Amino acid sequence: MTPPTTTRSGGTEKAGSLNQYLGPDTDQRLKLLKETASQVDATPIQVVFAWMLQSTPPVLLLVTAGTREQMDENLGAFEAELSPEQRERLSNAGNPKE
Repeated sequence: MTPPTTTRSGGTEKAGSLNQYLGPDTDQRLKLLKETASQVDATPIQVVFAWMLQSTPPVLLLVTAGTREQMDENLGAFEAELSPEQRERLSNAGNPKE
């Protein structure tokens, strides 16, 4: 059995399962996400969900929560309004410049 490892967000994952998503631009993308969350007075997960909901075409979110607090946070994504510029920056985060 693979032992759990601590992730950058402080959670735990099985070793190796998160590594496929890490790259040289991970910290930069996370910084942009946190900055955007601060600008719209939301949590990073609310920004991710809002970005998905406000995309074209919109994405239907299927989420679950283990606690009432998590569900309240997830539902807060419907109140987070992202500007077109914020959505574009998030969409292009991590994409190589041409």
